[in-house]
Amino acid sequence: MTDAIAWWSEVYRSNDIVQLLAALGHIASIAYAARYALAGDRAALRITSHSKRPADDLRTLTSAHSYVLTGLAFALVTGIAQLAAQLDYLQRSPVFWIKMSTLTALLVNGRLIQLAGRRAVMTAAA
Repeated sequence: MTDAIAWWSEVYRSNDIVQLLAALGHIASIAYAARYALAGDRAALRITSHSKRPADDLRTLTSAHSYVLTGLAFALVTGIAQLAAQLDYLQRSPVFWIKMSTLTALLVNGRLIQLAGRRAVMTAAA
């Protein structure tokens, strides 16, 4: 495992394109997740403001969180790739660990919202 991390660190540090692609993938995946999180939040607000189509809004909320979770999972993977390449610096960075903790909390929260939405859709259909 240490050999793989050392190899990846060498590839990452010696290749600007790899660094750019890793950073771009990380930022793009966060933006992707944020776009669908906003759509889900809009659906949640419509549900709470006495929507005329609550079942549709619940489906929107539930399906949006699938995309949110996909984006956040990819952000986690690209973040771990960047961590492995810069382990000596990032493991001591409190900002990095706050960001990773927040990302993990968002993943857990998104999954809980998705499961609650599915239960609500099944209850509304029954």
